[in-house]
Amino acid sequence: MHCAALLFTQQVTNEPTTLKGVYDQITAPTFPATVPELTIWARLMYSAEEAGLHNVGVTIWDMLNGEQIGTSGGPIDLPRRPERGHPSNDITFNVSNGQIPHAGEYEFRLSLDGETAGSVWLTVIGASALN
Repeated sequence: MHCAALLFTQQVTNEPTTLKGVYDQITAPTFPATVPELTIWARLMYSAEEAGLHNVGVTIWDMLNGEQIGTSGGPIDLPRRPERGHPSNDITFNVSNGQIPHAGEYEFRLSLDGETAGSVWLTVIGASALN
């Protein structure tokens, strides 16, 4: 099993899966900042033998000091898909009111059954840096 894609997006719709507003940078007016909503979308690819219950999680790392500043996750049931030679499943993490201590880079690591499967970086800049 592996993560084929991992992105920040403003909205995910289904049938077919459509991502709206993909990004990797946000601006905050002041720090510490509260991010009202952040959506992380991932596409998992797996074999027929890997269908079933697994643990999935996201940890958030402050790259300035290398500290973990947040985590989310839980069980996921990957469906059996006999009609597909390469089964896939999309998952979405919604982070509400996330706290960002300062401008800089943050790594969001996706784990599957305790193993890192992918990561995506978010750059946060201060509004004063735009002037």
